[in-house]
Order: sequence, then structure tokens, then C-alpha cells
Amino acid sequence: MLLSLARALGLICLCAGPAVARDVSFSVASVLRTETNEIPYSARITLSEVGPSRVGFQTHADLRHFQAALPEMLSLDLNQTCRAHLELGMERVSARLDALDLSGRISAALYECEGLRTDPATRGSAIYQQGLTLELTAAAVLEDQCLFMRVDQVALTPDRPTAVDLDLEEEVLERARAVSEAAAEILSRVPICPDFPPELQALDARLQKGGTKDIGAGYLGAYLEGHIDVSPAAIVALLNALQHRGVLPPRP
Repeated sequence: MLLSLARALGLICLCAGPAVARDVSFSVASVLRTETNEIPYSARITLSEVGPSRVGFQTHADLRHFQAALPEMLSLDLNQTCRAHLELGMERVSARLDALDLSGRISAALYECEGLRTDPATRGSAIYQQGLTLELTAAAVLEDQCLFMRVDQVALTPDRPTAVDLDLEEEVLERARAVSEAAAEILSRVPICPDFPPELQALDARLQKGGTKDIGAGYLGAYLEGHIDVSPAAIVALLNALQHRGVLPPRP
């Protein structure tokens, strides 16, 4: 990516003048880092002149591999206590306009449990079982120069709308809400950031807006827009970084 960025910035600096301004586009491959994995993605970056020492950038990323990994990431086996066992299986993740729709199934069971016991091995008989459909809608929020997914709508639908014991039904719903909150928290911890190498922090990339989008057939994409500093000092830092990485020959 570094060489592509250097060439693009060079073209911008050489070609973007008072009478001529050219857009320069290039492709990059990078990874999204989760707590347990690195997920590949591809992006197209377009640079364009926005001022004497600023270059605008637009990044359009294809996140379908991240989308495909989400069902496994968000499937949880929680509340394994003497009292309860809840399991979430996330089944569908689909992009819709600027939102992300997720749905899955929660299986829940409550057990007889004496006193304050917590070990599942001490459970008594099952006293209530219920299946629920979970539907989440998430939207991208720009924070700390990255995009984060935030769940803003949650719907839980029990298979059986009523139960003989309404207290047990409410207990299951409360525990199911906790499971959905845990899934939302996992989703919110994966940042989507513009991938500039650390040596190029002098370029001062600043995001102004961004979000997710449907890139076709429900596949997830993202866009990021902002600007970077291409002042003389930043160009010197860029050249030093290229020399450090061996992309350019060392100084004579």
C-alpha cells in the first residue's frame, strides 16, 4: 500500500495546480482486527485536490469477509448456571442501505436450583423452555477517526407468546436481552479505520464522514471520506518512511 500511496500523492502534488486537478485512485488489501482474528478486506482509495496543502480521500471498502465471519463471532453460549442456560445462534447478516440487519435464534431453559448454587452440574429438572427470534439493526458511527457498528434496534420474539407462568417468561426475556446486549457489545468492538501505515502519521489523515452501505445483493461495504495533509513537511516524512522501508534508495 505504501508505494501506491506515494505514487498517488506524487501525482497529486505534480499535477494538481491552479488550472489542472486530477483524481488518482488505487486499490489496497488489508485486514480488520478482531479480538481473536484478522479478517481480510479490499478497498479502493481515491485522492483528489481540495486545497493548496490538503488532499481529499474517499475509501470504499468491500467487507463481505467480515460479514461472513459475523455469525460465528456473535453466536454465544451464555448463562450456563445452575438456574439457566441460553444459547444464541446468529444465522443471517445482511446490508440494507446504510444499515446492517442481523437475525438469529436464542434457545433458553430454566431449571430448578436450590439456594444460591451456581454450578450447572447441580441443576434440577427443567421447569421452563422457550425459543426466541432475535433481530438486531446496527448503524455505523464515526468515533476516534474510525467507524464502529452500534446496535440501535433490538427485537425479541418468543415462539410462544404466553406462558402458564408469566414470571418465568419475563425471566427468560430478561436473560435473552442480556445475551443480545453481549452480541451487540462484541460487534461494537471492531473498528473500521483508514489503513495508513504508522510511519505516515505526519500526513494527518482526518475523517469527516463515513458509514456502511449495501454494495449489492446484501453484501456489506463501507465508505470513509476525509482529507490528508500534503504540506512540504509531510512530504519529507513520507519520503523518509519510503526510504526506511526500502521502497526508495537511501540518501547519498
